[in-house]
Amino acid sequence: MVQQSRLSVVGFSVGLFGLTGLVWGWPWLKATLFPFALLGFCVPIGSMGEAVTFPLRQIATQITALVCHLALGINVIQNGTQLLDPGGAYQYEVAAACSGIRSLTAIIAFALIYGYLNFNVVWRRLAILASAFPLAVVANVFRLCLIVLAAEAFGQKAGDYVHHSSWLSLAPYVPSLGGVLALGWWLREDRKGGSPPPPIALERAEQKS
Repeated sequence: MVQQSRLSVVGFSVGLFGLTGLVWGWPWLKATLFPFALLGFCVPIGSMGEAVTFPLRQIATQITALVCHLALGINVIQNGTQLLDPGGAYQYEVAAACSGIRSLTAIIAFALIYGYLNFNVVWRRLAILASAFPLAVVANVFRLCLIVLAAEAFGQKAGDYVHHSSWLSLAPYVPSLGGVLALGWWLREDRKGGSPPPPIALERAEQKS
């Protein structure tokens, strides 16, 4: 009854990390620090996430309304974190579960692993990690736009189907993860070396040597 789940998860991870270091020594601790640090994503957020989820809800709702008005030509009314049809055909509340905190967590984890494995320079890793935040908003806006499009075309039930579909819930990860990969391609460290010399130059260099 008095157990704190966050402390339990942190204590288990740190304790396991320390025990493995006790057996295999300091080189092991240094080599496995990053994988063990990823266990931090197992720590439950709970009510601590409200400081993040509410601004995410507001930002996603505002951007979705703008995209619907300017790009899609759909007259959607925004009321706080609600998206309403003027004729009352559908209405959606961007609740805490739909704030994008789950996609934000997944994208941060992906960006963290991708940056760590593909870059050695710290600022490149930080750039990849920082991109996760706007890309998570893009992913949530993309999902909300899909719901509004379905509801606008086929009614509230179609929008509800898009909202609850397990397959369509994966669609927002396409632009977000694609954005991380595109940024990684642009920041890749071998771009500084320029294009390799032509084959003829290589053959001449081999003949001289």
